[in-house]
Amino acid sequence: MKKVGLIISLMLILFISVACGEQTQSKDIENKKTKSWEILPTKIEVKKSSEKGKKELVISYKAKNISKKEQGIVAADFFLSDNDEHYFYAKGSLKNINEVVRPGKEVRGKGYYIIADDLKKADLTYSPVNTTERVVWKNLSF
Repeated sequence: MKKVGLIISLMLILFISVACGEQTQSKDIENKKTKSWEILPTKIEVKKSSEKGKKELVISYKAKNISKKEQGIVAADFFLSDNDEHYFYAKGSLKNINEVVRPGKEVRGKGYYIIADDLKKADLTYSPVNTTERVVWKNLSF
C-alpha cells in the first residue's frame, strides 16, 4: 500500500512540475498562403532555456506544398521580430523542420527559437532566402 501511495505522489509531483514549466498557445492562429505554400503555425510552446535571461519558444508548423514542383521548407525560413527591431532566428537543432515536399503533400515539423525572457509577443515571418515569398503573422502572444 505504501508503494502505491509513493507512486501516486511521484506522478502528481511530475505532473505539477511539467504543467508549471511550459506554456502553450494554439488559439486562432491564421492559415497563410504564398504562391508555393499554405502554412499554419499550429502550436506555440514556451519552455525554460539553459541560457540566463532567455526562454525557448517551440513553434509547430503544418505546411502544404501548393506549387507544381518539389521544394524544401526549413525552420531557417521563419524568424521572429519584436517592435524594437530585435530578430530571433531558429537555433541550430536537428529537431527543426527540414523537409523536401512533393506537390500537393503536407508536412509537419517544429522550429526552436531562443528569445528574451521578457518577450511576450512578436511577429512571425516566413521569408525564405531563395524566393520573394513572404507572409507575416502579427503580434503572436506566448
